[in-house]
Amino acid sequence: MFCGDVSHFVIFESTNELEVVPEMWVKKNTCLWPPYKRDEIVKAVISQEPPGALWVPYKVRTILSKALNAGKSGNERTAISECE
Repeated sequence: MFCGDVSHFVIFESTNELEVVPEMWVKKNTCLWPPYKRDEIVKAVISQEPPGALWVPYKVRTILSKALNAGKSGNERTAISECE
């Protein structure tokens, strides 16, 4: 992820599960969820894949929105932290 990429920590109302999803997947209280297997979902989250036509809408509660910097080196984390 790059500086400025925002992720939402959301709780799915129907299952009470917590997920981290790209900002573009969430509109108001709805999250569009890809019809993929778990590994493909992880790749879609990391690559910030835009929602597709076959994605399923779910009601969610956003509990936190944050610019994330997972997988970056110390210097890259510092640079990204300065963007927050």
